[in-house]
Amino acid sequence: MNLKPWVRYYILILFVITLTFFVLSFVIDNNAIEIIAVTMVTLFYHSCIRPMTGTLIDMKYHNNMNFNLWWFRERKFEKHLFKMLKVKRWKNIIPTYDKVAFDIRNKNIEQVLGATCQAEIVHEIMFILAFVPLLLIIPYGQAAIFIISSILCAIIDLICIIVQRFNRPRLIKFYSKYLKNNIKKD
Repeated sequence: MNLKPWVRYYILILFVITLTFFVLSFVIDNNAIEIIAVTMVTLFYHSCIRPMTGTLIDMKYHNNMNFNLWWFRERKFEKHLFKMLKVKRWKNIIPTYDKVAFDIRNKNIEQVLGATCQAEIVHEIMFILAFVPLLLIIPYGQAAIFIISSILCAIIDLICIIVQRFNRPRLIKFYSKYLKNNIKKD
């Protein structure tokens, strides 16, 4: 997974803005500038950790994770939970960073299944990393900014995890039928 050009520009622009407000917060004693600086640092962290985590995991696995591992198996409670959350109704509106990785017209089903596992792992790691900024409450204060941003980012990652876990059993079922049909042909 290479960083898309717009992500590079976004991070660069965000870095410049963050650095500017961070320096201003030391030069000018103003609560509003301090709040903006803390918000920008938090936003910069959350914006950087996502592509970095995705890139590092992709460098190791290249969307070839084993979808048969116990971690990726459907849990008994998930069907009911996903039905209650009405995942089927909203899952398609969730943006995808790399649509090609999940396109069964361009990838074989095993590659797509591997990509769902990799995406799940990336979002699970980011879910945990979303709470790292809470450590900055002690030196900087502004607890509300850190808590709200961490919770919102964790929710976004949780939604992405749910989508991967919702789609995978359906893809496995499709894959099983595919294998069954191909064995009969031989």
